[in-house]
Amino acid sequence: MAKVATIKTDYSVAPAAINMRYTPTTPFIAAPVAQINQTTVAQPSHHSGHGLHTGRPVALSIYPGKTDQGIVFVRTDLPREQNRIPARYDYVTDTRLCTVLTNEHGATVRTCEHLLATFSACDIDNAEVHINGPELPIGDGSAQGFVELLRHAGSQQSAGSRWVIELNRPIHTNLGQAHASLYPAAHVSYDIKIDFSAKDGPIQSLTYTPHLHSFAEALAPARTFCFLNDVNAMRENNLALGGSLENAIVLDQGQVLNPEGLRFEDECVRHKTMDVIGDMTLAGATVLATFIGEQVGHRLTNMLLRDLFAQKDAWTRRPMTREDLKAPAS
Repeated sequence: MAKVATIKTDYSVAPAAINMRYTPTTPFIAAPVAQINQTTVAQPSHHSGHGLHTGRPVALSIYPGKTDQGIVFVRTDLPREQNRIPARYDYVTDTRLCTVLTNEHGATVRTCEHLLATFSACDIDNAEVHINGPELPIGDGSAQGFVELLRHAGSQQSAGSRWVIELNRPIHTNLGQAHASLYPAAHVSYDIKIDFSAKDGPIQSLTYTPHLHSFAEALAPARTFCFLNDVNAMRENNLALGGSLENAIVLDQGQVLNPEGLRFEDECVRHKTMDVIGDMTLAGATVLATFIGEQVGHRLTNMLLRDLFAQKDAWTRRPMTREDLKAPAS
């Protein structure tokens, strides 16, 4: 059994890698000068598996979305007039071990954060995700399956401008010993720390800048993780019913129980960073900020977004420009 590493990884000064960007498969539609067009998928793409928490089999398909629609989940097993669930922070109703979205009719979709992070990495603004159950497939616990799904789907541009949220001042949110902050910045970056030493777990930190580093290589392969002592309690609460060593890292007394070991020494904090990116996608636009979080989880990230948007003088929504896409100096 492999031991859990204590490690700090700094991607802010690493050599630039090829990020996930796609060549449009339809003719470019010119935006106003220096502005950036919205994108959606170029063709339908399909995926299936089973839910981590429900344990149920599920199939999903991704279809192109309309300009300014955003990401919308469509529960195909529910009546049409009740089945659309927007991927927005104010639709979050539960954050226990995953992010759950609920619409005004009570229709829910859970464990959407890995797909949302992949949409963000692929610069997909608008899409419809048709799903025949209440939870997305977990795959192997990482986002690799969704990376392949969106690679197959490709991307195409539309006439509308992409949007950014520009901060006018820092935003801070605390939850017990956990805290998260957004600081105004010209580019998006994440500085995430985790400390599970009380459970003989990892102490790790990661600095990740999407402009400089490949989501597909650096974050997408990182799997979700849990502690063996917590599994029974999770299942008593009808969570992790589909969990196994095939779709999660399981830690026990400082050891990794998965026979194949870890994919990265700091796989746990990489996965946490991916979760944060997915939850931040629920802002509905790119938040130009440095995100600094310690012991951050789904609940705290959602609280941070709610605090941000509740302070209307703390942010400005504007069209994205080409300046926003320039890589920061390393």
